[in-house]
Amino acid sequence: MDRSPEALTWHYTIRQANYEVIVLDTRTWRGYPKHGNAISPPMLLCPSAFERQLRSPLQETDKSKIEATLVIAPTNIFSLKAIDWIQKWQLKQGKVFNSDVGDGWNINHAAKAELLATLFEKRDRIIVLSGDIHYSAAIRLDYWSHLTNKSHLLIQLTTSALKNSELMTQLIHTKLKSFLFPERKRYWIGSIDPPDEKEVKKLEDEDRSLSDWECRLQWIHRQPLQLPQWGKNLSWLKEQKRSTLWHWLLNLVQWLWQNRWFQDGKEVVGLNNLGYIQFIWSDNPSDRAVIQDNYWYTSWGRPRIALSRFKVLFKEIGD
Repeated sequence: MDRSPEALTWHYTIRQANYEVIVLDTRTWRGYPKHGNAISPPMLLCPSAFERQLRSPLQETDKSKIEATLVIAPTNIFSLKAIDWIQKWQLKQGKVFNSDVGDGWNINHAAKAELLATLFEKRDRIIVLSGDIHYSAAIRLDYWSHLTNKSHLLIQLTTSALKNSELMTQLIHTKLKSFLFPERKRYWIGSIDPPDEKEVKKLEDEDRSLSDWECRLQWIHRQPLQLPQWGKNLSWLKEQKRSTLWHWLLNLVQWLWQNRWFQDGKEVVGLNNLGYIQFIWSDNPSDRAVIQDNYWYTSWGRPRIALSRFKVLFKEIGD
């Protein structure tokens, strides 16, 4: 689609001596297939947007001077596998608006393949900060180029939202999701020209010989929850309402739901939360890491704040 010359510019780049922040606009620079139907998933960045927002900024600086590249993406690149299933099914049914089909990078495979290739063409290490999906999580993607024989790393940190939780995200916050539908490692192979990708169950030598790149996705587990001393007995936090008229079974369900053990899931923070990111930057590259702390309101006991931590190492890890 043609872009009006009067449209506002929402993307920009901030660069310091050894790091850079690239803020993407994936809302107003989308590309739509010429021969697709009205609900065909768009590219979140059209070809000219890829050039303006990514390629040009990444080419402005020698990558040897940049130790960390942060990319701010309004929507996440990778999501829960269950969400991928739901959105693909909704797309087949022609229902794309209720589940935000096309609002992420997971459906348009060519666009996602081009995004990864563009990022790793000029950088070896990328940290993506994202949100707007009603839960918080950390993901590690190891990417290997068969054309250059180099390995690359993408870390996706998602924090959402301060006030936007819903029943589904509250469920995936718990151990129930971790037990029934755990997030397992996922693998893709792909090509660069034309950009495309294919998910595979396992990386095989035969697949490697036919592709330009391969990657492995891994969800980083939450560390055991902590209760910061400052977050206990906060008088300004509102007490949860408790009814004395509930049936004993409902009370049992409520007790289980509000149980600390049950709420200490592994993969995501699905309650209203606030995220804080910090870096561990050692002289030894193998010790470097990024940490995302998510603070959320507990459902048990007196009103208090809990902390869930995700820690992602920069060093390459085995399968």
